Amino acid sequence: MRIIIAVICSLILSGCSQPRLYNDNTVELIEEALNLNVVSEEDAFNKSLSFIKGVKDRERKIKIEIIYKPAMTDLVNRLAVELSSIGLNNNNLKLELTDAAEDKDLVVKSIYKRYTNHDCGELSFHNRDEYRFGCALEFNRNISLVNSFK
Repeated sequence: MRIIIAVICSLILSGCSQPRLYNDNTVELIEEALNLNVVSEEDAFNKSLSFIKGVKDRERKIKIEIIYKPAMTDLVNRLAVELSSIGLNNNNLKLELTDAAEDKDLVVKSIYKRYTNHDCGELSFHNRDEYRFGCALEFNRNISLVNSFK
């Protein structure tokens, strides 16, 4: 008897839902870069740190990639220590040494994902036939993928 009731309930509930055959949600991978030819190490340190802090204030989960020449090793070490003190995880920091023939002395890249918000609308008695019931679930799933907990 319980099995029959469960089957009937599942048929009724699946008959009330509308399938979404398209996905209009987008997740963008965004990369910002700061390219520096270093004249003063202190200025380069301050510009790099303010660039990273600006991105970190805007976005919750970022990855930082620092590409530098061998002459900038001390600057990058200071920057890595400062980034760990402001709360950037070492797993999200990648340091890469390049040869001296590159154009820029220091390149700081920030990589993050952004989910573009699509409005699901509000459920009311008048729009119940057109309301997309899976929209809120899809929105929350994408937000949790982009801004996941550590």
